[in-house]
Amino acid sequence: MAELRVGIERLAKLHFEQKAGQDPERARRQLVRERDRVQAALRLLQADANLTPSQRNRVGSLAESLGEFAGPGLNQEAAADVYRDSEALVARLTFLSTALAARDDAALGALLDLVARAAATAQRLGKINFARAGGLRSRTLEVDTAQALIEFRSALDAIGTQRLDEATRNELTLAQHQWIMLRPSLAEDGSVRDAQHLKYLATTTDRIAESLLALARRAARSGLSGPT
Repeated sequence: MAELRVGIERLAKLHFEQKAGQDPERARRQLVRERDRVQAALRLLQADANLTPSQRNRVGSLAESLGEFAGPGLNQEAAADVYRDSEALVARLTFLSTALAARDDAALGALLDLVARAAATAQRLGKINFARAGGLRSRTLEVDTAQALIEFRSALDAIGTQRLDEATRNELTLAQHQWIMLRPSLAEDGSVRDAQHLKYLATTTDRIAESLLALARRAARSGLSGPT
């Protein structure tokens, strides 16, 4: 589920990177790869034999919407539609993720949700900044930028209070170091201080998300959970 939440945000971010003209060739290549990763994560979710009939129906509906969003037609969509659809899909995934987490150990489920939230909001922060750089303007976007920054910092700090083994904590440390390097490029409201920082924002939010996803995979395998 974490890979899907992060993947949707990243697909939208890469779309806006292309539109903003920030290293569009890199964004195009990464968009193709991310589309494949999202589709693979979706197939894994659909193959979950433990889904209840109700959950399977939700997954089927989500798969249909996600298939449309992640398809080649994404590049032809209006910026406002891409932003709206990505927000709606992530909200649906978050709701479904909460339902599925109830099947697992409560503390481990809470940890994995924290990690997914931090990784996804890192990408969301990049998505919103690139949407604004590409010309999308609204008061809602300004509010969303500040909200994404607050949610990301809160989730990252909360992960640090969890019981993690050395290898898992190393992944967290990598994400924290990337954040320390990125933070001066952002204003207090989460917006980039200067357009020249956008390229760094693109690659650093990717690295943060990758470290956090690696943390989630390690935690799920080892069963680590609970506050320190």
